[in-house]
Amino acid sequence: MGGKSDKHALAWTDERRRQQRERILASKPWEKSTGAKTTEGKRITSKNRVKRLALLTPRQLDRVISMQFQSSKLEQAYRQAETPEQQERLKTMIDDSYKQTKEYIRKCTDDKVFGTG
Repeated sequence: MGGKSDKHALAWTDERRRQQRERILASKPWEKSTGAKTTEGKRITSKNRVKRLALLTPRQLDRVISMQFQSSKLEQAYRQAETPEQQERLKTMIDDSYKQTKEYIRKCTDDKVFGTG
């Protein structure tokens, strides 16, 4: 009772896993966008970010605000940069800052969104 059938145990052999891995690596699905295509669809999906922010605890939200404040300071420095080299370096820092903020929000909310916690 409650156990897996013999058929299920044999479904994913090492060979089948290898073949599936090769198919996935060949098709590279991560390079193909599955996001919204229309303006209306993009407008709707952009609200997902707000929904995730609502799941943060006050402490987590405080950290996100601090991270965004740091990003805005970098943007201000970018606007005041005197050389293209400074601008390029600051642009990289701004992009990294946004990625870190996004990943932090995702890390804090994935278990609540997907029920893994």
